[in-house]
Parts: sequence; C-alpha cells; structure tokens
Amino acid sequence: MDYQQTVKNPISFSGISLMLGVQSSLTFKPAPIDYGIVFVRTDLPGQPQIKVDIVNHVSEIARCTSIRNGKACVHSIEHVLSALAGMRIDNAIVEISAPETPAADGSALPYVELLKQVGISKQDAPRQYFQITQAISISEADKQLIMLPAAQFQITFAFDHPNLPTQLTSITIDESSYLEQVAPARTFCFADEVEFLKAQGLGKGASSDNVIVIGEGGTPDNDLRFQDEMVRHKILDLIGDLYLLGCIPKAHLTAIRSGHELNVKLIKNIFEQSRESGQKKQVEHSTKVGDAEKATPPIEASEIYKVLEHRYPFQMVDRILEIEDGKRGVGIKNVTINELFFQGHFPGKPVMPAVLQLEALAQTAGYLIKRLPEHRANLGLFAGADRVKFRNSVVPGDQLRLEVEIITIRKRFAKAKGKASVNGKTTAEAEMTFYLGG
Repeated sequence: MDYQQTVKNPISFSGISLMLGVQSSLTFKPAPIDYGIVFVRTDLPGQPQIKVDIVNHVSEIARCTSIRNGKACVHSIEHVLSALAGMRIDNAIVEISAPETPAADGSALPYVELLKQVGISKQDAPRQYFQITQAISISEADKQLIMLPAAQFQITFAFDHPNLPTQLTSITIDESSYLEQVAPARTFCFADEVEFLKAQGLGKGASSDNVIVIGEGGTPDNDLRFQDEMVRHKILDLIGDLYLLGCIPKAHLTAIRSGHELNVKLIKNIFEQSRESGQKKQVEHSTKVGDAEKATPPIEASEIYKVLEHRYPFQMVDRILEIEDGKRGVGIKNVTINELFFQGHFPGKPVMPAVLQLEALAQTAGYLIKRLPEHRANLGLFAGADRVKFRNSVVPGDQLRLEVEIITIRKRFAKAKGKASVNGKTTAEAEMTFYLGG
C-alpha cells in the first residue's frame, strides 16, 4: 500500500521571483494527514491561507499557474507543485513571503534537493489517486491532451516550434525518473517572446541563471542539460498543474503542444466529472470507444471519432469509404469555405494548408491502426514523414480522397503511405511514421 507523506521538518529557500522580480522566501513545513498542500502568505495581515485546489485557480499572469483566496494570491506555483508531486509529498504547509515563488534556476531541481535534504516522513493513511476509468480528451487548434486509464502515472509529450526540431518523449513518473529526467529541465522562452513579456511588465526577474532563451536559429543562450530539455520542462509544468487536483492520477497522459491554459482546462474537466459523479477521487467520463472498431463502410465521422481522439476543429476525415483491416483504407474530407483555417490561409484566396492534407492522411491511417484491438488504447503521434510531395492546391468545394496503405505495425511504431487526390489528380503524398503511445 502507498502511504501519504509530508516533510519531516521545516526548511526554507529564498530568491528572486521570475515574473514580478520580487525577493521571495519560501518555507516547507510538515502537515497532517489529508491536509493537502496549502500556501500561507506570511507577509499579509492575518497570514491568509490558499489551498492548492483547482477551484482556487486564477488566470492573472501569462505563462504561469496562480491560485487566489480573496486578496491573497501566489503566482508561478507550478515548479513547487511539480517538485512536491514528483517526490510524492501529499501534505505540506508552504509559507511564502511574497506574491510569487522564487525562480531558483528555472527548474524544480533546487526544490527537490531541498526536500531530499530535510527528509520525507511516511504518514499512517493511504495515498489517494484519481482513478481514470475512461478516456478524457480536450483540444484547441493544434494543441491536445488525452488521458487514458493506466496502472501507473505516465506522460507522453510532443512539442514542436518553427525554430526547433520536434521533441517527443515518454516517461513513467516515479521518484527516481522524476529526479533524473524531469526535475532538472529549466524554463525556456523564444527570443521573439522576450519583448512581449517585458511590455506586459513581466519577466522582471529573468536572467540567464533561470531562463533559457532560444534564438531565431534555434540556438539556446545556455548549455542544455538534456538535448530535449524543452519538452522535459513541459512535462515538469504539466505535473505541477495536475497537482491542482490534490493528487496524482493513475493515467497515461498524452500531450501535444499543450501549455498551462489547456492543462488547467483538462483539470477543470476532470474536477467537474468527479463532482458530478459524487466520487472525490474517482472520475467517470462518458466518452466511449464502444464497438466503433467493428463498423463497416461507409463509416461516418460520428463513428470515426469514437476511435480517434481528435475534436473540432481538428477533425480531418468525414467518412471512410473502403477498409481492409490492418492493410488499407480510403477516406474522404469534404473541404468547405467554413473551415477555420481559411480565415487566414489566405483571405480572398482560400487554399487548404498542405500540411493539413498530410494531417488528413495521418488521421485516416490512425483510424486503421486503432481499429486493431491491440492498438485500441494507443495514441498515434507523428514520428516522421518521408517522400512528402505537395502537387496541387485544394480549395473550398473540393472533395479530398484519402488513400492509405499500412506498411508495417509494431508494438510502438507504425508506418503507412498515403495519397490525397481531388478528381483523380494527386494533391499530396507521403510515407508517415507514427509512435504508438499508451
């Protein structure tokens, strides 16, 4: 049995905060069973308390996680919460002398080392988890989070940016893996974001000691601790945000380009489901795959997206016309002027972005793969694309025919080739490789 834990004795840490640039002192103190994590603003009259809970979350400062109780607030709590979650500390009082936590070195490592130094005390009560019983997903534009039931806590994260190669990693989170693979990853931003933050009066405490700045060519201004340090820091932040639930979920969480805003929306979704079910630490969700993998052509979008996790406006397959399980399939995408991407691509001359043709082929392949029972719970993430050619434009009114052939499927990877066409004319073709998480 897993037992709840707290810190053995008080221990403190001080430094400059990242966003506000204020001097901040923070002290971890032991707390009783089922107390949770509670911040105490020692610099304010009455020393008001703010419990770490999704109901106390507020969006007041960009690019960080904040909580508030009345006039008392604490900003940039995600690294502290990530360290507590990573070290499996369920109960703690966190006294703080300012409205923002110390930035430390931009990672959670200084906090982890502090907690290891003071020691962790086991408590006489079982640890609580959120038991995820069915898939939960949320998406916005090109960002997505999918949570699947699992026996342990695992995060798979895909992060990309025009100035960086795609970074993809998957980590089963325990104390050892968190300490070695997640906690040291530091805060980062891109050079073109620096002036934006300064214009908002933020980043006043930022320096090369606590932030990695990535230039236009993708070159960091600091030596990296990991080749993929950026995606590892995204995982660090996500763990911290998840601790707003009050405990860690037993789930496999897959994230695509997610950040604090989408993280919090998923957590609120989980919380609402939990409250409606009347179960404090167990979540029921209505999303079911059902028997969709048994469907026969023509297969409509309502059935396709019981299998695929994508949601509007990122559903790129309207119907499956032909299918040979594990071998090949043909889908269609009806392209209309109402597609959101036409608003900016291009005003007055709408053209479907070529990469979205590739996405439509990938979703068709994903449906074929996920129909197979052994891959039902997997999430297919792009791992590579070869022999990509875009030959003709696709415009409103076109019907995009999506022909996909599976080349190979293994336990963790699959490869497929696809061709998109309109009225018999090829518009795009590629060989696609997928990482099968789950």
